Amino acid sequence: MIHEELQEAYNLFIDEINKAAGKSIPYVKISQDPCSKFTPRPYWNTKLSKAIAERQLALLKEKLVKHKELVVRPRVKDG
Repeated sequence: MIHEELQEAYNLFIDEINKAAGKSIPYVKISQDPCSKFTPRPYWNTKLSKAIAERQLALLKEKLVKHKELVVRPRVKDG
């Protein structure tokens, strides 16, 4: 009996959440051809794209090195 009441309360709660989400979250239509509407910023060029890619690679390498240092670091014995 208590289990059924809890389940009913849960179902009502979920229904209310879904109603609120339906009212407040806007519907977004996904474009079938996103490239047709994409226009890059006037300042954007291939040099910036290359710099971003190089930065991402450097950050990834740094992250991997830090992870490797944490994993490979030898344990120091006491005394």
